[in-house]
Amino acid sequence: MKKIILIFLSFLCISCTGLTAFTQHTADPTEIKKLTEKGAMELMTSQEIEDLKAGKTITMIGFRSNSRGVVLDKLTSMVNLSNNDVDKDVIAAAKLIQNNPGAIFISDNSDIFIRTIKFLGQNEGGRSIINGARFLFINNFNENRVKELAQKYNFKYSFPKLD
Repeated sequence: MKKIILIFLSFLCISCTGLTAFTQHTADPTEIKKLTEKGAMELMTSQEIEDLKAGKTITMIGFRSNSRGVVLDKLTSMVNLSNNDVDKDVIAAAKLIQNNPGAIFISDNSDIFIRTIKFLGQNEGGRSIINGARFLFINNFNENRVKELAQKYNFKYSFPKLD
């Protein structure tokens, strides 16, 4: 029975490695652009909107993780947690957030920012880094979890939807 479960998990991981996370849209670049613009407008302050209209730039940073597929990413994360290891992408994302206060962080179709927020939320120093941070999620994967974390750690987020 144990072998059957392992074989099933192996096939599941192999089949998922070519897939992207569930999204509400296709991977059409024009739709992603529309979602990014809409989400950014939701997160910008009125001053940033005025600055943008005046031709100034707004700092938005996208983080692309080395995804191995949704299922395998979760399994890797669980193994790392059980070994008290922290994923390299989580460390990189945490440094990115710490070094760029005031930026809008754009998530690819992974849960890297969710894992980073959880990691930073473990201590007071980390919580101070994410307090007031802004995250734009192009997917609707884990939207309820992000809402819970935002209430707990006081950051802003957007899950823009296509009209």
